Amino acid sequence: MRSTLPAKGLPWRIALFDPPLGVLLAMPMLTIKIGAIISLGAALAFRLFVGGHRMPLALVALLLAVIVILLIGALWLIRVLTCSRWCERAWVGSAALSW
Repeated sequence: MRSTLPAKGLPWRIALFDPPLGVLLAMPMLTIKIGAIISLGAALAFRLFVGGHRMPLALVALLLAVIVILLIGALWLIRVLTCSRWCERAWVGSAALSW
């Protein structure tokens, strides 16, 4: 008996390593949304609990990590959307320009 995804009937191996286009688009978009939620939560916590004074170092580190997550999600989305037409050039060029 093979393990399958309940909704689509896809084997787990295909779902993880060769997913359909909708799943390919959903994964980087989810990464971007998670990064945005974390950054907004950190900004809200800073505003509520610190009161707008100096930002703690832990919060600065968290925001820098969130920036990396957002950058990875954006590059991943560019790769998914442009890989079929321009191969790897579009997202590699975007990555080179963003660093």
